[in-house]
Amino acid sequence: MQGDPRVIINYLHVNTARCLGTYRALMVYQDTELFQNNFWRICANSAHDSGVVQWCSLFGSNGEDNPTHWSRSGVSNISNRDEFISKVLSPIAIPFDQWQQQHSALLEYRNKNIAHIELDDWYRAIPSFDMAIKVLFQSYIVFMNSTDHNLRNEYDRTIERANSTISQFIRNN
Repeated sequence: MQGDPRVIINYLHVNTARCLGTYRALMVYQDTELFQNNFWRICANSAHDSGVVQWCSLFGSNGEDNPTHWSRSGVSNISNRDEFISKVLSPIAIPFDQWQQQHSALLEYRNKNIAHIELDDWYRAIPSFDMAIKVLFQSYIVFMNSTDHNLRNEYDRTIERANSTISQFIRNN
């Protein structure tokens, strides 16, 4: 990675939070008349899928082809799984086995529903990202040496902005 890797790692954290916040705000309207308009359904699905792809850039495969993975980016002072558990998962009370299940579900969804479509196995439920977003917030604090919750605040502001935009659309239509 050329330049300061903290810039791209910060971008991936912030944009993942924004995408998943937008998705969360839009899904409140999933069963309403708003979603009869394909535009909003496409916006929700695109925000979700973009968030999953970027989340996987940070936490997905740690092979040679993923220089932004937490273990390879050079940003984190975490060098192995035990340190990841101790500094990221333990402070937010996420057991490693639950993390592995969430991680596997998001990777499978990305691999089989976003990046590639498997013709004989294309339908699967969109995995919850509640745990993934908590890990995103905590890893931001650890990786970016942040003592505040700016990323959580950005996520919340994104939800507020999306709700404001949707409310304005509903009022005008």
